[in-house]
Amino acid sequence: MDKDSIVDLDKQKQLQQALNSLPQDMEPSRELWPEIEANIKGKFTKIYTPRWIPWAIAATLVLSIGSVSWSWRTYQQAELLVRNHAAHQIDSIEQAKSALKLMEQEYRLARTALLSQIDFEIGEGQAEMITNVRSQLRVIDKATVNLKKAIELQPNDPKLPKLLKATYQQELAVLSQLVRLNQDIFSEERI
Repeated sequence: MDKDSIVDLDKQKQLQQALNSLPQDMEPSRELWPEIEANIKGKFTKIYTPRWIPWAIAATLVLSIGSVSWSWRTYQQAELLVRNHAAHQIDSIEQAKSALKLMEQEYRLARTALLSQIDFEIGEGQAEMITNVRSQLRVIDKATVNLKKAIELQPNDPKLPKLLKATYQQELAVLSQLVRLNQDIFSEERI
């Protein structure tokens, strides 16, 4: 055996005896637990807050408030536009109704004037012609009634009043031709 290994064994035995001679429990000279607890809490409760987080929160609040205010303003403008459009629509409907009434009055006057000039007495060979004219007038009357109903249902459609006017003009054209025919027949009978 080596001399160094013997020395080491002797030192190890001495250390083991010194260890065994120490007491198993030892009371500290002062109370250490509060100090240990404070050190543990201090390490875990201290949270690092970067400097940019408060600025980010402030920017988010400004953007949120700005967005809500812009949305509210846009909503109010849209509501105003809807109200103005509805008022304009009501005005245009009223104007269309008054224009239709005027057109109706003019049509009735012209129709009455033409009908007063027509003599519906049926002569020889005229029965078929009068029947044909009356059937055409009934078709035109039905179209007129249907157009008036369509105008009531769709007052914003600009085509419907134009169609009604064209229908009135067609009926007046048929009646004026009938007046001319009636005048021709009446003048032939006098001769």
